[in-house]
Amino acid sequence: MRILFEDTSLTVEARPIRSQFEREASPDRLNLNRKNLYVCPPMAHEDQLRLLNFQNNFISRIENLDNLVNLVFLDMFNNQIESIRGLDELVNLRVLMLSRNRIRRIENLDSLVRLDVLDLHSNQIIAIENISKLLALRVLNLEDNLIERVPTLTGVSNLGELNLKRNKIRYFDRNSHLNQLRRLVLSDNRVATFEDVSAVFEIPGLTELAMDQNKVSEAEPYRTSIVSRCKSIKLLDGRRVLEEERRSAAKIAKKDAEKRREMERRTTQVEERKRCIEHIRQIWDEQMAGHSATSQPHMGDGHATSQEKKSATSPQRSPKRSGKNKPLEGKSAYVELEDSTLRIFGNGVGVLDRSEIASITALHIEMVPFAKIEHAIPKLERFALLNTLDLGPVNLCRLKELNQLSGLKRLRHLSISAENPVTQLSMFRLYTVLLFADTLETLCLAIPDL
Repeated sequence: MRILFEDTSLTVEARPIRSQFEREASPDRLNLNRKNLYVCPPMAHEDQLRLLNFQNNFISRIENLDNLVNLVFLDMFNNQIESIRGLDELVNLRVLMLSRNRIRRIENLDSLVRLDVLDLHSNQIIAIENISKLLALRVLNLEDNLIERVPTLTGVSNLGELNLKRNKIRYFDRNSHLNQLRRLVLSDNRVATFEDVSAVFEIPGLTELAMDQNKVSEAEPYRTSIVSRCKSIKLLDGRRVLEEERRSAAKIAKKDAEKRREMERRTTQVEERKRCIEHIRQIWDEQMAGHSATSQPHMGDGHATSQEKKSATSPQRSPKRSGKNKPLEGKSAYVELEDSTLRIFGNGVGVLDRSEIASITALHIEMVPFAKIEHAIPKLERFALLNTLDLGPVNLCRLKELNQLSGLKRLRHLSISAENPVTQLSMFRLYTVLLFADTLETLCLAIPDL
């Protein structure tokens, strides 16, 4: 074979790359490996070429290939190519090898609709992009590049093998639509947690996975955690998945499912608690707005006016619910017992009759009219361990109303929210200290939000 190019010249003679005899001997193959080529030579009379090898040269640009419409295999491994171009006419190309070059971006591949294998390993690519038109792509090799995230890969529904070894990958986006993907290599990247690549385990037909040499692979139990998440996996980090591992994985999956259900239950409870208390607060605010004219603080002699007595003893009606509160209609109370602390929000003082709360040591009450609390004080005296009482907004207006609390001889800690009008009186602190002088250790004018 006669090669008409030397490494000291960039000019190209418009002469055949090989003789007619050589071409007739192998019309569909041409091997130009290690020929010191700096450019792609003209391919005159080479229309029948199907396999073309440019490995191990010094070519920096893909060119002079437009007439090779029958080409199915192009290998330009280990050259100096900086960008992908000059391939638009190669519509029958099935295999494109551009590894170990200087390529920074995946581009200009839209016309290669029959491409089956794309090898771009050992380049400088930072993103997986511009491959959505490669509908026939089955193998994609991007090993040893600079990719940090695997995006959702659209258009490549036939992809069966994806090699992303030795990149900088931290995250893997959802790709559960890749039903044909069987082999995925993520070894030697920067994956820190399973959550960062949880979408990997949603790929339905994945049978071979490699994630070794990542931070996440140092955690225990690494293998069983993956097997529990990826039911179809058969080969992990080059080792067959054993039945014992599957049994262990099933146990882990069961425990994880129980934890998820418990977290969901707690989240639901927290949200329901918040909604219910907000609803009770709305009712309370509307009630207090209706009583604002008769609920001013009084020092007096402890005798309430007839209007005050009526306000304190009359049952308070629930206001009409707006449309947005319909799901909570009828929920005018919320009660919770946590350890030895009982919290009552709204019209729930009736719970004090229950025997199972006899051992409480702390009681928090808010958005309950103080008149109802007064009626419940005899019940509180029966709680032998009760030493802490927190009164949120309960419409406590007069100093003499505090006298009712003095019957709680075991009380050591008393908190009264500043939302109660009585706390605005100048004599409030002195009066309360004198009232509980023999028992009270702590007096707070405000309590933290619960």
